[in-house]
Amino acid sequence: MSDLATYADKILSAEPVKVQRTEELNKKFTDIANEIYRCPFRNKNRREFKTVFESVEKMVIEHALSKLTGLAMNWQSFDHTNRDTYAWDVIDLETKKTFECKRWAEKWFSFNNKDISTFTKNIDIIDYFVSGKVFRTPSFYTVAFHLVADAKSFEKYVRPSQYTTKLYYDHHTAMKKGDAFFRDHVYFENGTAA
Repeated sequence: MSDLATYADKILSAEPVKVQRTEELNKKFTDIANEIYRCPFRNKNRREFKTVFESVEKMVIEHALSKLTGLAMNWQSFDHTNRDTYAWDVIDLETKKTFECKRWAEKWFSFNNKDISTFTKNIDIIDYFVSGKVFRTPSFYTVAFHLVADAKSFEKYVRPSQYTTKLYYDHHTAMKKGDAFFRDHVYFENGTAA
């Protein structure tokens, strides 16, 4: 079994992962959001703090992946001169395989080019791409993982949307070629999609 299949089996066969919305986690997200909000390079469009925070909050996918698999989250402080501090989110310390996590928002993994530009610029040091849908309740985030893909072949399966100006990752073709594994969406009655 390939590494991709092994990781996908562990990540996609599991039930959705609950991450408690603790004061510590909220503080971490607030601190990161403040750093981004105040940085003219990282907040070029002068987004409101609430928008930046909501974007940062989706980092809970990394926490859920780490909790589910026992893999280590990137512990390094952001340093724009060292891409190893920001290019990947989670690492298997035993195999040194790296994972980039992104939120799954729609029926397909769809995105604007700028949304994945850091990922595509650093694909040479990222091994796997993981995507999940985040649901919020007052006490928990719940993450349902949908996609585990080979990062090196990711761009080969990017297609223009027929309905919007976005692009999407064609996981159906990637699965046929053995470059991705997918699991259908899970609906949560008690949470709102984030």
